[in-house]
Amino acid sequence: MTHPRDDARDASPLTLRLYVARGAPNSVLARANLREILEAAGVSEYALEIIDCIDDPHRVLRDGIFVTPTLVKAAPDPAQTIVGALTDRDRVCAALGLSVSPEPAPLGGASAP
Repeated sequence: MTHPRDDARDASPLTLRLYVARGAPNSVLARANLREILEAAGVSEYALEIIDCIDDPHRVLRDGIFVTPTLVKAAPDPAQTIVGALTDRDRVCAALGLSVSPEPAPLGGASAP
């Protein structure tokens, strides 16, 4: 899935790869959480490639991915890898270089202690 961007304006747009295992619960949750995080941070222009380890196992192994879900921020530098369902908004935002907006409840349907 690719979202429009203006190459002249931004030489290094946010480029992400999300490695998933089809409809596995954590993979579904990671997709939803990533979408929520990007929307909350106001990111509308990015490139997102979703790689399913069931459909393309050789690609996943070649890329060095052994656990799903895994999110890789390929650009801009520095590259970052985040493993898991992306439920920790602060950590995901920090890894992606996004500003953290206040969030009243944790992502992924978890309830506060």
